Amino acid sequence: MPAESNTLRIAVLLVRLNALLWLAFAILTAAGANPGIPDIPRVRWGLALLAGAGGLALLLLEVLLRRRSRLGYYGTLVMLTVIALSLLADQFGLADLVVLAATAAPMILLIKVRDAFLKHRTDATQGSPSP
Repeated sequence: MPAESNTLRIAVLLVRLNALLWLAFAILTAAGANPGIPDIPRVRWGLALLAGAGGLALLLLEVLLRRRSRLGYYGTLVMLTVIALSLLADQFGLADLVVLAATAAPMILLIKVRDAFLKHRTDATQGSPSP
């Protein structure tokens, strides 16, 4: 990324950490090492697949953020919002609070540096800003 702010670097790093968190959760769940998940194979594997897909999606979004993609910006905000809302749909404990904070932090930082993703680009054919 050319000339990026520390805030943007931290936000992208936190997105990567979120992705790794969800991938680790997926592996632990698939291995049956999470005592909070019922030992029903369909439930365990379903949660593991969803968590793994979420982690992989966040890794892809991190790559798009590094390229300053507008799609990556909006996609990351949507993904992190869905994660945050899903945390509130169940019993809420200390672990949920930690994950919620880890999810909200990059959202707040990305909103703070939104100009890095939402600047008007000039249209090469017309030489005028595109909407």
